[in-house]
Amino acid sequence: MKSRLSLIWFGLLLTFALPLDLAAQEAPSQELRTLQARFTVGGIQPDCLQRPASSLPGHGLAPLGGTHPCKPVLAGTEATQLSNELPRHDDNGTYITFDVPGSSSTSVSGINLTGTIAGSYCDAVGCHGFLRRLNGAFTTFDVPGSSSTSVSGINLTGTTAGSYCDTAGCHGFLRTLNGAFTTFDVPGTFDGPYVTAINDAGVITGAYFDENFVSHSFLRSPNGTITTFDAPGAVYGTISWGINLEGATTGFYFDEDFVDHGFVRSRSGDITTFDILGLGTDAYATSLLGTVTGQFNEDHPEVHFHLWRGFIRKVDGTIETFDAVPSPLDPCCTWTTPSSINLFGEIVGTDNDAHGVNHGFLRARDENITILDAPGSGPIGTIAVSINQLGVIAGYYYDVNNVTHGFLWIRH
Repeated sequence: MKSRLSLIWFGLLLTFALPLDLAAQEAPSQELRTLQARFTVGGIQPDCLQRPASSLPGHGLAPLGGTHPCKPVLAGTEATQLSNELPRHDDNGTYITFDVPGSSSTSVSGINLTGTIAGSYCDAVGCHGFLRRLNGAFTTFDVPGSSSTSVSGINLTGTTAGSYCDTAGCHGFLRTLNGAFTTFDVPGTFDGPYVTAINDAGVITGAYFDENFVSHSFLRSPNGTITTFDAPGAVYGTISWGINLEGATTGFYFDEDFVDHGFVRSRSGDITTFDILGLGTDAYATSLLGTVTGQFNEDHPEVHFHLWRGFIRKVDGTIETFDAVPSPLDPCCTWTTPSSINLFGEIVGTDNDAHGVNHGFLRARDENITILDAPGSGPIGTIAVSINQLGVIAGYYYDVNNVTHGFLWIRH
């Protein structure tokens, strides 16, 4: 279990919505056009990378002292792609697939209400961040001085947040829509911080590692104040994964037996822990109404297999469980991993079927499930990552050569 959870943790971090009338847009031509719009080189203030460390607070969750925002700098390039975005009408909706121009792989981390998609891509030089606007224009960027940039989320204003690495280690960043960067570190960090999410108010959450490689969670407010916390009972780490507009976070922690348990932390700092069966519970996202979704571990000793199933936890603590694709063979062979939930309780995620192929899914409020397979997806399949308040879904898929490409899906 430890290796699997570590793979999920690092893979989702480092792998590196739209108006409905987009479905009616005219299919673009096959000609690739690239527009070089602007490029501004900026520098990072030294104190962004060398802030004075302070002792970490205990479970009282007092804000850390000694933090201050870095001076913003501008950097990035912008390009308009009109080539490969060919809509396909399927699965009760329209797919549009895309690649960042010049990329060897494109991965998506989120989509906001205005239809801007954020993610990461890699090329011959390294890995970088990108934004894809509603009109198909791409903005690519790197945190100045970084060797790699990984985007974790985007909010309503178009501000992105993520992590980057340089010769000194890895750090957090946020980038406003106009290209201003702010970088930050959590005092006392040995490795990280690794950003997992940003809400529409600009509050960032994630995790970092101490010198014993035990993870702790943090919140960064828009004014730069950082608060660290651990879930009660955490021994081998706490990972905050999702945050809603109110500032409530959700995630999971590991006890002395390295079993994972879910938690919800209110804006005021109160932490509630929960389990489905006590065999492993991972919470990944929470809506404004406080509904939490994630996956839990269900043991099937008759076939010597552990099944990961989806769950929904309402604000009153009641829990529903579900499977995106029930196995045609027996109950042991599919994994359901919810990744995002919107205000209306619609959930998206990924299901790994009995043959080991990934499929995206949308679970509606009426519990109906739509399976999403992006056009051109190969044997690894499709990963649905994010859903916005309009129900538009963004993610990425692997082609037959195991190269990743971005997609969005607009329901009919």
